[in-house]
Amino acid sequence: MALKNQCFLFLGVFLLMTGCSSISYDSDARPHMVVSDEKAPFFSKGPAQAKGPDAMLANGDEVEVLRKEFGFSFVQLDNGQTGYVANDALVTAPPRPPEEVVPSEINSEGNPSLLPDFRY
Repeated sequence: MALKNQCFLFLGVFLLMTGCSSISYDSDARPHMVVSDEKAPFFSKGPAQAKGPDAMLANGDEVEVLRKEFGFSFVQLDNGQTGYVANDALVTAPPRPPEEVVPSEINSEGNPSLLPDFRY
């Protein structure tokens, strides 16, 4: 019977340890997420702060995830403010369109580029 109790104790401790883990991201690998809920509470100090959310994020607002934790992610807004948003309120942001490359008027040899002149 003691072995059975030890197994349950070990399993409980193991589940608690894995449930409290977090994932931190390097500055060049931070995922861009977008708010999928109509409104998502934003907490600057943490999700358990006594005064409630500091702001409400709207559907489509983009955030950068600094650290993903159990239930909440520590994020950075476009204005640089950091805080916590529920993981359930975030989805992966669609890929950003590539930046349009404008050809240079001077090529690598220092001569003006000869771009075709299209007329319709």
